[in-house]
Amino acid sequence: GNHFVNVTLKNCYVIGIQEDSIKGIFDCGHQMAETYKSGGGVGVDISPLRPKNSPVKNAARVSSGAVNFMDFYSNITGMIGQQGRIGALLLSIDVDHPDVIDFINIKGGDNLDKVRYANVSLKITDKFMQAVVDDLPHELKWGGNVYETIKARDLWQLIMDKAWKRAEPGLLFWDPTLRTYPAAQYAQFVPLCTNPCGELALSHGDSCDLGSINFGKYVRNAWTKDCAFDYKSLCEDVKVAVRFLDNIISLEKSPLDFQQWAN
Repeated sequence: GNHFVNVTLKNCYVIGIQEDSIKGIFDCGHQMAETYKSGGGVGVDISPLRPKNSPVKNAARVSSGAVNFMDFYSNITGMIGQQGRIGALLLSIDVDHPDVIDFINIKGGDNLDKVRYANVSLKITDKFMQAVVDDLPHELKWGGNVYETIKARDLWQLIMDKAWKRAEPGLLFWDPTLRTYPAAQYAQFVPLCTNPCGELALSHGDSCDLGSINFGKYVRNAWTKDCAFDYKSLCEDVKVAVRFLDNIISLEKSPLDFQQWAN
C-alpha cells in the first residue's frame, strides 16, 4: 500500500524481444531496466535474433548475431541497483539456433569478464536428445533456413564440457515443459523462456509469484522413534500461503503496463 515507492511484490518476469531489429533489442533492454528498478528479475530468450553474418539493411551489411547482445543485456542487469544487490537475469537460446556454439562458449572459456550478470540456459528439444542417442546430425537453422549441420553428439559433448568447467550453460528441457505445463491450455499463452531461477516457463510479461515453506518446521519429535510429519498443519498453511500469493496478483501494480495485463 505504499504509493511512494515503486517496488514489485512479484519475483521475476519474462520479457520477449518483440522484433528482430535494433528497436526490438533496445526496447527489451529498456523494459528490463524498468523491471530491475522495481526489484524484479528478468528472463529473456534471444532466439528471435538473427544469427551472425546474416544480411541486414544498414551500414553494417551483416548482423553481429544474437550472442553479441548478451553482454548488453548482462550489463544492464549489473548497472541497475536493488538496495545493495544486482538484478537477476536468465538468457536462453534454442538448441538449433545457428549461434548456439557461441552461446555455449561465451561463459565456458577462460575469459570470465563476459556476461557476468546473467545465467545462461539452452532450450533442449526432444528431437535433439534423440539425435544424441542415435548419433544423428543436428541442423542449425533460423527463419526457415538451415545454416549448418553438425553432429548432435559433438554439440552435446561441448555442452557437457562447458557445464563441467563453468557450471553453465544450464538446460531447459523445453518439449517436456510445453507438454506438461498447465497454462498451455490457454491459446494466448506462448512461453518464451523461464524466470531466472527456472521454476516457471512464462510468456511475454508474465511473472512468477513465489513463496516458500520450511518443511522442517512440520517435523514433530525429530530424531526420535516417534518422529512424524504434520501433514494437517502443512495443508492449513499452504491454503493461507496461496491466498497470500493470490492477493499479490490481484492488488499489486507491476512495473510496466504489459506486465500488469499479462497476469
